[in-house]
Amino acid sequence: KTKKGDVKATASLLYDEQRMRERFELFESTCLPSMTSQTDNDFKLLIVASLRMPEPYRNHLDDLVSKHPHIEVHYLRPKPMPAAVTTGLRRVVGSDYTGPVVQFCIDDDDALSVHYIERLRKACSSILASEFAPRLPIAYANPRGITLSKKDGVFSADENFAPFLALGLAIITTGNIP
Repeated sequence: KTKKGDVKATASLLYDEQRMRERFELFESTCLPSMTSQTDNDFKLLIVASLRMPEPYRNHLDDLVSKHPHIEVHYLRPKPMPAAVTTGLRRVVGSDYTGPVVQFCIDDDDALSVHYIERLRKACSSILASEFAPRLPIAYANPRGITLSKKDGVFSADENFAPFLALGLAIITTGNIP
């Protein structure tokens, strides 16, 4: 744990070599394959990362996603997550776009079904064609999944229903991004 505002100590913890090796291993084995194997690849995945990330890790991340045109990495100055997401969305959709925008968050150690985008697009189309459309923003969640755990070196996979889990939580809103 670091003292609040101690940027050097925080960066030292975040970018510790062992920690980064583990984070990249999780990203490369779970998150990235789940996003590159989608049955519907007509989407943009925006990865928000810090400009403070050391260059070797940025180079590695850039190399990993360079093979996937629907994935972009945006390196930003450290700021609260809502502001970082807003900045990234503005860059992707442009400042003049006012149509619907769907966004979701996924961590580097999460994976979504290969049908996630396809199902999300279908749900969004239904929502946008319904009487709920004028009430944007609207949240979409699918709280069923599989949790992978490791205990005493043994992995287990369990079906899970977690109604308050944010994994795959999507927000349908307009492109009027402040």
